[in-house]
Formats: sequence, C-alpha cells, structure tokens
Amino acid sequence: MRPRGVWCELPMRNKLFPNNFTALINRMDEGVLVLDEERTVILANRAAGKILGSKALHAARACIDTLLAETNRPFCAFLEEVAGSGADYTNHEITYRRRNREARLLVSAFTRTETAPARGRRVYVLLRDITRLWRLHTKEKQLMAQVRKNYTIQMENLRQIAESVAHEVRNPIVSIGGYANLLLRKIEADSTPTEEHRKYLTYIKEDAERLLALVGKVERYTDTREMHFRKENVLRVLRESISFAKRLGARTGVRVEAPTVEPGEYLIYVDMTLLKTAFKSLVRQAVVLSNGDDTVSIHLHVNTLEIIFSIDIATKLIKENIPFLFNPFYSASGQRLNFDLANAQRVIMLHGGMIRADWGGEGRLTLRLSMPREKRLLRP
Repeated sequence: MRPRGVWCELPMRNKLFPNNFTALINRMDEGVLVLDEERTVILANRAAGKILGSKALHAARACIDTLLAETNRPFCAFLEEVAGSGADYTNHEITYRRRNREARLLVSAFTRTETAPARGRRVYVLLRDITRLWRLHTKEKQLMAQVRKNYTIQMENLRQIAESVAHEVRNPIVSIGGYANLLLRKIEADSTPTEEHRKYLTYIKEDAERLLALVGKVERYTDTREMHFRKENVLRVLRESISFAKRLGARTGVRVEAPTVEPGEYLIYVDMTLLKTAFKSLVRQAVVLSNGDDTVSIHLHVNTLEIIFSIDIATKLIKENIPFLFNPFYSASGQRLNFDLANAQRVIMLHGGMIRADWGGEGRLTLRLSMPREKRLLRP
C-alpha cells in the first residue's frame, strides 16, 4: 500500500527508487526523467508527463522515442546524444511540440554509471517549462521593435521638418550675424564709438550665434543616417564612462562613487563613437542635475542578457519636471539649453535599449540605462 499523498508511477514497480523519493519529486514543478542507456523510461514524475504532454510516459519499460510524437524527434535526438556522449548540459533550451502547439523547455541533463542495485548508464533529465516566459520575452521583443520603428519614423518626420526650418532660418541668421560683425568693426574703427550701439550689436551677434547653434543641434539630433554598427567590446565604453565621471566629479567638486569594471569582453554590434558620447552625456547631466552636496552613485550590472547602467543622485529638481528631462528643448538647473539627454536617449534607443528617469521621492533621482544584448548580437 502506497503512502498517503504519493502519486506512484510505473517506475515505482521497479525497486530502483524508494517511495519516499518518488513522493518528493512528484511535488516538484520541474519534470524529472531517468532513462537507461537504451533511453527506456525508468522514472518519470508527474510534472514530466504534464510538461511533455504524454500520459503514456509512465508505461512499463517503454523507450521514450516511442512515447513522443514524431514532431519531437529533435528532443529525442538530444537525449540520444546525451546518452551516447556522456556530456553534461545545463539550461539547454529546446523547442517542443505539445498538442500541436509550440513550447519551450529548459533542459538540464547528465549521465552517471550505476553499480547498484542495477548496473548500467543512467541519463538524468530535469525539465522546466519556460513557454510563458518565452512568449512574454518574444512579445517584449516585438514591442521593442515596434517602439524602435515608431521612434525612427518620428525622428525621420522631425528631421524633414528640421531641414525645412533650417533652410529657411539659417540664411537670415548668418546674414544678421555678418552685418552685426560688420557694424562692430566699423564702430571700433570710428574715433568716437557709441557704447550703446556696441552693446546692442553684441546682443544681436550672440542671439544669432545661439540660434545657429540650435539649428545645428536639431539637425544632428534628427540625423539617424550617421550610425555605423560594428562588433565591439562594450566594456570599454563602461570603463571610460566611469573614468570620465570620476574626472568630472574631481573637477566640479562632486563626490562620485562607481564600481570597477573588470577586464573581459562583452561583444555587441554598436556604433562605438556615438555610444561613448551617449554614456558620457548621461554622466555629465547626472552631475549637472545633482545638488552638489550628496554623492553621485553609479551602479553597473552586466549579465548575458543585458547591461544596466544607473546613476543615483540627489537633485533640486521637482517631481513635475522629471517627465521632461529627455525633451530636446528642456533646460534644467539654470543650465543653457542642450541636447545631451535627448541625444543620449536617441542613440540608446537606436541600439535597442532605453533610458528612463525614476523619481525616488525626497529629491532622489535615478537615471537608468538598459541595453539588451540579444537585440544587438544578431544584427549583421
């Protein structure tokens, strides 16, 4: 008589595994399979049958090849490779067909040669169903692709507007600046220059130069054709950005805390020049927006999926201004108008990543840059 709560499968009839062990694995969400060297199912818990969609998985002494559908030959071939080679696999992702629907399994497998109670090689398999996570990840990639497409279209429309405006505005600006310079030279040549005239002409010249610089910034901001992607080690960008932050902090008197970037390689297809500029712009604006008294803290997290680069600051900005930080025409903390954060956001989004500003309350602000690796690895 089996213990209460134990869901016994066929394998319990052989004496390789005690019932208390079976009771344990039948309570697991992961599927557990044990096969012999002929890939005959020796042990299968409840989750394994559910994940593989095979009620016959627990039939007596059946080869797993005969239990699974023809569409799942790749999975059977994987098990055959494990049984034949004796290699260990950890978190090996496999596509699986289940009731005419595609599923994703994360499989870990290894082999061991048993001496008792029965001799022979055993294949131990751990199955995890990651279908929901995979579908969410696929949907997230599709949404990011759509965001990037919409952003590119928006930038192209803005570029066309900027070109039209620049064409109509640049010539008058240049003309105004030229005449102002001419009048200034004439006043300087006159033996009795009028200081009032000089002052107003200087104002005209400064405003003309400011408008000319603004037109140039708008043109550069909307130009997406200048990017050239190559396979680069992005850790160099992180290392240089942190070094730049420390130098900037020393120059401005702001304390900067940052981690050390360990030597190594993290290869992604990027435009190295523009990416460096984006990271440094983010660092520069974080220092500018900080209150100057508290420490600027840089945090770095690098894994196989993404890079997360965040900067925590204490700022005098109010919460209502945070949504406008990445507006190209926004000026904060008494600084002159610049496109640093807007340009940084543009470059990072065109690399498949995002920058956002998170308000933490009580004057705390986090600028967070994330750049998924997968979206950049497959780019030709």
